[in-house]
Amino acid sequence: MAVTRIATLLAAGMLCANVQAYTITDQYIGSNDHEDGDVIGHTAQFDISRLSYSRTSATDLQVRVYTNFVNHIGSYPNADKSGLGRGIGLGDLLLADDWTPVGTAATGYVSDNFADNIRSTHWDWGLALDDRFSATSGSLTLYKLAGPNITTLQSSNDFIKSHYTFRDGQVVAVDTPSTFTNNYGPRGRYYVNQAGGYIQFDMDLSGTNLLNGPEMAFHWAMTCGNDVIEGKGPVPVPEPVTLGLLLLSLLGLGLRRRMRTGSRA
Repeated sequence: MAVTRIATLLAAGMLCANVQAYTITDQYIGSNDHEDGDVIGHTAQFDISRLSYSRTSATDLQVRVYTNFVNHIGSYPNADKSGLGRGIGLGDLLLADDWTPVGTAATGYVSDNFADNIRSTHWDWGLALDDRFSATSGSLTLYKLAGPNITTLQSSNDFIKSHYTFRDGQVVAVDTPSTFTNNYGPRGRYYVNQAGGYIQFDMDLSGTNLLNGPEMAFHWAMTCGNDVIEGKGPVPVPEPVTLGLLLLSLLGLGLRRRMRTGSRA
């Protein structure tokens, strides 16, 4: 019975270890804020407060971006540069194994933008949404950004008409037709949780180096870039779960031996 109790406690501990999450608070402003600071336009519409992420398996990652924008997808239809009247949509999630924004944290990296392709962060991978105007859910496709970001990504200028005031020059999406983006195929789904105030990305990162290093970086914005979140944090490691499984296996062997000993008596 003691062995069973220990096994139960270990299993519970494994579950707790498996859902450990890290949080990046929004301290990034970026350039071209038009003197509005962190959020251009209405904070109630565009503010991003934080990004949280956790490792759900050896190769899977879950990311949540908390933003008021989940309740305003498709707003400002006349601002849509495509002429289709879809308004402002959700941006793609960008990832890297390093983060090198231009400027300092004290000023919110206000010199950092898409045009500074040499000094700014090189985003290595992008998860593109199949429908950035969906307020429910959709699929994610993983892209390797094999060239300079100026050739693999799109900025807010590609989505919003120039006579509108928005954070121009900010990266918001993968340039999927580019010859410098390599399609790694479907890699998960995203979910818009309007009640919870977040968009959730569930992704499989196998075949990348993102989960091998000590840190990883994230970037997300809506297509107008009116607020942007960037930052880096530790790569979550699943060792506690692996250790727990090993201990459970050893306990199982011990229990079997005890049962055999009892049957001989």
